[in-house]
Amino acid sequence: MSKRFEIVTPRLELRLTYLTGLLEPVSEEARMLYAALSHLHEAVPMDTLTFQVSTEEGTYAFRAVSLAGSSWKQGISLPGGADRDPPMTYDIARPWRQSEYAPIAAVRDAMLAVRNRHGLVSLTATWPRVRDA
Repeated sequence: MSKRFEIVTPRLELRLTYLTGLLEPVSEEARMLYAALSHLHEAVPMDTLTFQVSTEEGTYAFRAVSLAGSSWKQGISLPGGADRDPPMTYDIARPWRQSEYAPIAAVRDAMLAVRNRHGLVSLTATWPRVRDA
């Protein structure tokens, strides 16, 4: 049976589904993930980010879309459980700068930490757009 976890603030809406343990806003994994997502948005204004199991063999689909429309698609294969060096595939539509890549990698690593500890099934992060009055 899966469990749900949400953090909704004016700056970020984070929703995820996981399988084991208790994930709370004050837990180390949740704080690390929220900090990584916040840092990513500071480096590259983001629209959405998703992480989801795509097959029963443990392949995850990771996608990030910036407000400028750039997308980052990555497949991560974790068939046997936790893997510190999982095989990955990339589908990147335009070049990303190192300053943009490093925060994406930190988010991916934080999501993998939640996945390894709590059986992360899916994650959606959305950054609300600030509208001019």
